[in-house]
Amino acid sequence: MSNKIHRLTRGRNVDDSMNRRFCLLILLVCGFSAASAYGHDWPTWRYDAGRCASSPEELPARMNLLWVRELGAPRPAWPASQDRLQFDASYEPVVAGKTVFVGSMVRDNVTAYDTETGAEKWRFYTDGPVRFAPVAYKDKLYIACD
Repeated sequence: MSNKIHRLTRGRNVDDSMNRRFCLLILLVCGFSAASAYGHDWPTWRYDAGRCASSPEELPARMNLLWVRELGAPRPAWPASQDRLQFDASYEPVVAGKTVFVGSMVRDNVTAYDTETGAEKWRFYTDGPVRFAPVAYKDKLYIACD
């Protein structure tokens, strides 16, 4: 996975609503394109564009815990009392190759960890909370933030 991250930023003449629609469109297009994952990849939220939440990969009969990361408690945009979609109530990691990517609505960043050791590979700070899962597609990582 390349360390290049492509940013979508808001221009001065583009309003928030338009920018969010554009970012969501990019995420949807990338999600549909990521439907053909390779190996043990989990390239988008709930695995694929169909949001099936299961991989065709068969799990081994015996599994062992390799590592643990404790992240800050999620900070949703809306309080639980609001009757709104709670899309950022938990972290939503994705996996591409030997890297797991985790966006943070607490620290306004995306962090890449090695899947075998849990070691941090890199961290990229955004201009706001990362409330949606990143999308890994063709050696690139797409993210959206507030």
